[in-house]
Amino acid sequence: SSVGQPAPGVEVRIHHPDGDGVGEVWARSGHSLFIDAEGWQHTGDLGRLVDGYLYLVGRLGDKIIRGGENVFPIEVERVLESHPEVAEAAVVGIPDQRLGETIRAYIVAAEPESPPDVEALRAYCRKTLAGFKVPAQWQFTTTLPRNAAGKILRRELISFSRDSQARRHGPP
Repeated sequence: SSVGQPAPGVEVRIHHPDGDGVGEVWARSGHSLFIDAEGWQHTGDLGRLVDGYLYLVGRLGDKIIRGGENVFPIEVERVLESHPEVAEAAVVGIPDQRLGETIRAYIVAAEPESPPDVEALRAYCRKTLAGFKVPAQWQFTTTLPRNAAGKILRRELISFSRDSQARRHGPP
């Protein structure tokens, strides 16, 4: 679903859209803050414009680049959260020597005492998502770190992943 059309007096454009029309959302108006020389505010949000309506797909810093393909975490999370055995999900990019990044999903099970089967989740995702968007790594947790506004703190998940990876495999 879209976030709507720009307010009157606000100009919105998508900077460097990819093949799907997704790029950074830039806005320009008389009340924009932190603007470039041409008056554009670089929002850091990723989105696309369709018939004048803005659709947000994530944040610029959240984008995962797996083997040269762009993966927007929110798309994968929505699919995972539509599974009846998943209460919440978060997806992050984890460094990978061969692919650049690989995808790790953090899952909060709807029934913590009986979490969903990873292979069932993988097959469920594969029905809707392209293969490169299906998480390669899975981790079950009881909660996801969130800020005061309720947004997932992906950097904490990524830091946790790197710290636990270092503990499992020793120093680089």
